[in-house]
Amino acid sequence: MKAFQRIHQEYPRTTLHIIGTGEDEEKIRVFIDENHLNEHVFLRGPMDSNQISKELSDAHLFCLASETGEDGDVEGIPNALKEAMASGLPVISTFHGGIPELIEHKKTGYLVPEKDDLKLAQGIKYFLSHPRVWKRYTRSARQVIDENFDLNKQIIEQQRLYSLIEKNNEVN
Repeated sequence: MKAFQRIHQEYPRTTLHIIGTGEDEEKIRVFIDENHLNEHVFLRGPMDSNQISKELSDAHLFCLASETGEDGDVEGIPNALKEAMASGLPVISTFHGGIPELIEHKKTGYLVPEKDDLKLAQGIKYFLSHPRVWKRYTRSARQVIDENFDLNKQIIEQQRLYSLIEKNNEVN
């Protein structure tokens, strides 16, 4: 929210659509009210896959600021990022969990340290002020998704690995 507030000051026509709900929802509502962002931040709530697909097709950028939980919990590779990359959106996220395995900084997306709203705003601003780079980023990002997360390719690779295990067991 603080990163968006920074962006909104410089780009007043920007809007933020937050999909889903969580334990911080009330804090977010208070922040929106206190900072007069009601006309620019939209809490969309839970959505099904068709609704999310529509949101992604209407968006210009996708931002997921993941961070390590207070209990030390860390995400793997978030499906939301994979879906955004597959949809052709430039992505901004954090150096967190498995995200750097998915996004290569300044090649397939923009990564910033966790809990750094200034750097997160800089990442968003990078794309807003350089629209000509979007296609290069999104093309590279889509290639990563196609090569590493295509279901049919994953099944073929899994079958290949099972064959190797099977052959190894026959030899032993």
